Amino acid sequence: MHILVIGGTGPIGRHVVQQLAGAGHEVTVYHRGQTECELTPAVRHMHDARAAIPVGYFPPELLTDPPDVVIHMIAMTEADAEAAVRAFAGKARRLVVASSGDVYRAYACFTGLEAGPVQAGLLTEDSPLRTVLYPYRSQSLPDKEWMRDYEKLLVERAVRGCPDLSGNRAAVAQGVRSRNKRRPEHHVRSAAS
Repeated sequence: MHILVIGGTGPIGRHVVQQLAGAGHEVTVYHRGQTECELTPAVRHMHDARAAIPVGYFPPELLTDPPDVVIHMIAMTEADAEAAVRAFAGKARRLVVASSGDVYRAYACFTGLEAGPVQAGLLTEDSPLRTVLYPYRSQSLPDKEWMRDYEKLLVERAVRGCPDLSGNRAAVAQGVRSRNKRRPEHHVRSAAS
């Protein structure tokens, strides 16, 4: 499988890339080139200064041989997510974004962003989400102006809102059939059929 990892050289991304490459996937990492790390030689690097946060530009070379899956490690703002959706919808089968524990209401209560008691116990995927947006807007971060627009809740919504990238079986099957003209057609029944 051809997998594109956006920003895959940081503390988490490098491990994701290594595991994917180790599992035999063809991996391309799109990044600025400022944070190089030791990766398997088979990993292809595509450097571009515009791969900085917020990532709003994806060079045409990334789509010459479209990836099957895009893993966006540094989608921090709604604009990041929308740019990735525009670039890869109808081309990649799935877009995966790395999220954060700060999307949960428990985080907002813990930091005082929202009123309520601090939640005891572990969080799950079904734990309540924050209702207040932009958790870091009130902070002064002169070297990271993009943090004013940081919002993983909006990142998740932008990606989930695109039927061509949401991972539902019908969309995945359509993407495989339209891209693989040389290979036999894949037939996948959607849950609705």
